[in-house]
Amino acid sequence: MKDYLSIREEQTYEYIRDFIREKGYAPSVRDICKDMNIPSTSTAHSYINKLKRLGYIEKNDAISRSLTLSKQDAVPVVEIPVIGNVAAGTPILAVENIVEYFPVPESYLKSGITFMLKVKGDSMIDAGIYDNDMILVKKQEVAYDKDIVVALIENETTVKTFYRERDRVRLQPENSKYEPIYVYKDLKILGKVFGVFRIFN
Repeated sequence: MKDYLSIREEQTYEYIRDFIREKGYAPSVRDICKDMNIPSTSTAHSYINKLKRLGYIEKNDAISRSLTLSKQDAVPVVEIPVIGNVAAGTPILAVENIVEYFPVPESYLKSGITFMLKVKGDSMIDAGIYDNDMILVKKQEVAYDKDIVVALIENETTVKTFYRERDRVRLQPENSKYEPIYVYKDLKILGKVFGVFRIFN
C-alpha cells in the first residue's frame, strides 16, 4: 500500500501518526501545513484524502481534528483513575477516592501521569486551567517553586502554584480575584500537574 504514496504523502502520514502518539489528539490541517511547510490547506487536504482512501487514516468530515489512525497503527490506550474527594488518612489512589476511570494514551504513563482530577472553580485561569477541566497529575509528595500542584488542606483538595517561603508555603492562585493561601503545617502534596484535558461542549 505504501507504494502508492508519494514521498510527501508518506511524510504527512508519519507526521500525523507521531503527533497523535505524542499528544493524544489529532493535528489540525493548519498544524500540518505549518509544521510541514505545506503552502496551502488544499494541498494538505489532498494528502489527507489520499491517506483516508488508502486506509491509513480515518476521518469524520463533520468534526474538526477527527483524524484517527487505522487499527494497526492505533495508539495504545490505558485507563487511569479520576480522583474525587480524598478521604482523611487514605492514600490518594485508595478505592474510596476514585470516582471513575478515564482513557488516555499509554505514552502518558511514561511521563509519570498517575491520576486525573476534575477542576472546580476559576482560581487558575491565568495558567490555562478552567472550571471543569480534567488535569493530568503525577503522584508525588514533594514540590518546588512554580510547580502547579494538587495539595490537600484540611481534607480538601486544591490546585495552586507552589512557593516555599521561610517558615511557610504559599499556594498562589493564578487569578487576581483570589488571595494566596498560606500554610504553616499539615500541608500534603498529592501530585504535580503535568497537563490539562478539556472537552468542548
